[in-house]
Formats: sequence, C-alpha cells, structure tokens
Amino acid sequence: MACGVAIESIRRSVADFRGVEHRIEFTGEIAGVRFYNDSKATSVDATIKALEAMADGKGKTILILGGRGKQAPYAPLIPLIESSVRHLVVIGEDAGNIESQLSGAVSTTRAYSFESSIRLAFEAAQNGDKVLLAPACASFDMFSSFEERGSRFKMHVAELKAAPGHG
Repeated sequence: MACGVAIESIRRSVADFRGVEHRIEFTGEIAGVRFYNDSKATSVDATIKALEAMADGKGKTILILGGRGKQAPYAPLIPLIESSVRHLVVIGEDAGNIESQLSGAVSTTRAYSFESSIRLAFEAAQNGDKVLLAPACASFDMFSSFEERGSRFKMHVAELKAAPGHG
C-alpha cells in the first residue's frame, strides 16, 4: 500500500494512462512511421521539449513547424534539429521566416496546406521514423485554436492511413 492505495491499482492506472490530448499524443502508425500530435507546442521552448522527448535513439523525426509566429527566434531549435531531425516541413504565415532562420540545419520543404504538410512529412520519413507536429507557432493563421489544429492532424493521419497502400 502507498498512501492507502494498493500498489497493483497504481500500476494499472499508470499502464492505462494514454496521455493528454494534443501534447505529444501518439495518433497512429503507417508503414513503420509513428505520428505524434503536439499541437499545444506553440512556442520554441515547447517544441524543444517535444523534440527532446522524440530523441529516443529509434529513428529520426520529421518535424512539422509553423503557423502564426510569435516574434521569437527559431535558432534555439538548431542543435536538436541537426542531431535528431531528418526533414523539416514548414507551414503557415511564418514559413518563410522559419526557412531563413533554420537554413542549412536540415533539408526543408514548404507545404502550402496543412493536409499536404502531413503527406509531405510521411513521404520524407523512413521506416522507424516519427512525424511530429510541434509547430512552435500559434494556430490562428489556419485554425481557431491549437485543439482544432491537433484534431485536424489526427483526422488527416487517419485519412492517410486509410488511403490505398497505407493500411
């Protein structure tokens, strides 16, 4: 017993915990590529924490970054991008600014729609990689909230998985 709770009950609760929605939330796997939704990562610091969580030595990360910028520099992302990111997909109003600040850190593709960012990230991934939505930006250039952006991410991942050849 710990604090009046049976140890087995604590173990079961921890094993059953699935995390918090839109915060490094596992959303599915397609052809050995795992997808994570961290739409709540609306700052550079939050994106750094998400990338640190992904750096498990098992594959690289394809990072989807962008939206409405918050006037913060993106340069603090460079060390983690260079060490753990295979490819960067930039989206939204601040895409050009992100590209210029992170130029040379890793190969980069600009997506012109949110849906295409997910497809482009998947195409850049290899078996064992992770696709991470951790945008370091607000969502308001395309969505009403980070929750809507995260829900749309999950919807598009499910659609991609259901597409012929991906199930």
